[in-house]
Order: sequence, then C-alpha cells, then structure tokens
Amino acid sequence: MKSAVRIVLVALALCAAALAALAGSPVPPLAEDEISAVELAEWIRARRTDLVVLDTRPEQALEADGLPGARLAADFEADTVDTVVLYGDKQLTAALPLRGSPRRVLRLRGGIEGWNRDVLFPVIRSDASQRQKTEFASRAQLSRYFGGSPRALDPGAQARRSRSRSRRGC
Repeated sequence: MKSAVRIVLVALALCAAALAALAGSPVPPLAEDEISAVELAEWIRARRTDLVVLDTRPEQALEADGLPGARLAADFEADTVDTVVLYGDKQLTAALPLRGSPRRVLRLRGGIEGWNRDVLFPVIRSDASQRQKTEFASRAQLSRYFGGSPRALDPGAQARRSRSRSRRGC
C-alpha cells in the first residue's frame, strides 16, 4: 500500500511540474500604467529630461531610502512634464491624482521593494545558463551604476542582503 501511495504522489508531482512548465512565468505582464524597475533605472541612467520620479511616502522615507532624483509627490505640480513615475513602499494599486497634466503617469511595479530587488540587489544562480549570465551582466552593470551589489548564489542558498543607509552612485 505504501508503494501505491508513493506512485500516486510521484505521478501528481510530475503532472504539477508539467503544468507549471506550460503556465510560463509566474510574474504577470506589466499593466498599461506600470513600468519595471529595470526600465526605470535605464531611463534615469539615460537622464531623460521628460521624466519625473515621485515618491508617495513621507519625506523621512524619501530621505532615507529614495530613488535617485525622486521628489515628494505631495509637493509636485506637473506643469510641463511628459512622464511621471510614482512609487511607494509597496505596489501602488492606482495612480494618484496630480496637479497639472502630465502626458503619462506610470506606477513602479513593486515600489521601492521592486527597485531594491531588481536594480540594487539582483541575484543570479551560480549554475545559470550562459544566456542567463549574459543577460544578467547588463543588469549587474546597471546595479553598480546605482551603487548596488549584484550577486551570484549557489543553488539552494537564501538571498540575504545587508543594506546600508547611504548608497554610492548617482
């Protein structure tokens, strides 16, 4: 009887693995009014003049842990700005109303946590494929530009990071 249970469990595990492979990425695609942290980092590095990044958190949070060049959303009037990106501690569910009329208002997917995970502290497995390592090299360079520390982890290791309050970079 024990072997029959094991066979059933193995069959269920194989079915679940096959379904997971068919399902694809667990991360849903970006919404029309969202931007990824990596794309925003590339825009900031390119010094886009039509871009303003606004922090929806209190002023103390912005000073302690804000994105480069970010301003407080509460103090901002969108006069001649084309694109505004909003972020906070967590994922914003909807864009906040802004004074003025920017052409486009985007939300940063994942908020400051997404920025930290995807830009400042990206992680790749040490046994990643060559294609994954090549793709990660550009993210690692972007991370270092903003004072981050990209890392390679051994399979099964936990990603832990220590974050100092002051960042190097821009």
